Amino acid sequence: MSHHQCTTKESKYQRLSHEKRIKIESFCKAGWSQGRIASEIGISKSTVCRELRRGKATQAREVKIKPTFENHYESGVRREYFAVYVADLGQAHADRNVEARLKRCQVAFEKGYADFIDSQILGSNKTVSIYTANIRAKEAGFKTVCDRTLYAWVHKGLLGVSKMDLLLTVQRKPSGKGKSTENKKIYGDSIELRPKEANERTEFGHFEGDSIVGANHKGHIITLVERQLRIGFMFKFDEMRAENIAAVKEILKNRYGQDFYKIFRSITFDNGTEFSNNIQDEQLRIYYAHPYSSFERGSNENYNGIVRRYIKKGADVTALTDSDIERINHSINSLPRKLLGGKTALQAFKDKVAKLCGKTLQIA
Repeated sequence: MSHHQCTTKESKYQRLSHEKRIKIESFCKAGWSQGRIASEIGISKSTVCRELRRGKATQAREVKIKPTFENHYESGVRREYFAVYVADLGQAHADRNVEARLKRCQVAFEKGYADFIDSQILGSNKTVSIYTANIRAKEAGFKTVCDRTLYAWVHKGLLGVSKMDLLLTVQRKPSGKGKSTENKKIYGDSIELRPKEANERTEFGHFEGDSIVGANHKGHIITLVERQLRIGFMFKFDEMRAENIAAVKEILKNRYGQDFYKIFRSITFDNGTEFSNNIQDEQLRIYYAHPYSSFERGSNENYNGIVRRYIKKGADVTALTDSDIERINHSINSLPRKLLGGKTALQAFKDKVAKLCGKTLQIA
């Protein structure tokens, strides 16, 4: 996605320079309104209002008292007080705020830390998350801050990484409950029949499935993601057909042999026609999510979002080789996961398979 297609709004906030503060001071002396000052300098009226409060100073002046007809004996001078804006005061206030922020996050300025975070994300074709970059920084010996603080720095422009460079940020989408699903054909067992162990992720072996389609509907990638450990599998086909899912099942059965059913207990698919070929048997249960309810397969949707960092929307999927698919699959499975305590999905999957099957098997 290009920056022109992006819907993420860029921050318009800019710090006032000392030169602009001097202009504000001169315009105030000339009697200009806040709106006119804002228009002339190119900032918002609210910014001018806040700056006038920060740089406010009280000055005094002596005013001669002229005798009046009622009180012709009164004479001399009196002192009057009035508020003015002083550019140097406004600048000093801003400098104190910056200094206070620096004291609160001194660790941020450990030499090389910010540059290391930038290099990890920008130097990896933007496929590394804030969490992964921070883990690597800690392993490299840097004194780190929490991930939430790093995200705040990104949004404030304190890092070289921009919001568009982040791997994935949380996106809330409508649940689709308002859409009618009555006239949409269900190809098999509904997700409502899925066992509690699968819904609560307490049992290993329950997968979610979906597909990624290439440009002009040429090229088809089927993805499977395990709900508990988030290990993912990718399978590429030149054409999108319902028979592809049966081919995926045969590939996995050949790979894992008699241990296939220990690893694959159920798969929950989208309700698309490409999954209409029901491959359910006595040991592998197949469920279908409700129409227009992608949120019911959140793990798979998240995985596909990461895949899109490698395979852009509109890309020619048929041009990808099997080696390309394996490389992308391995790269995603090798990302440290916060929900796994920093372990990768690949490491967690190896441990689980060894425990279930009593031996080391071929890993995705």
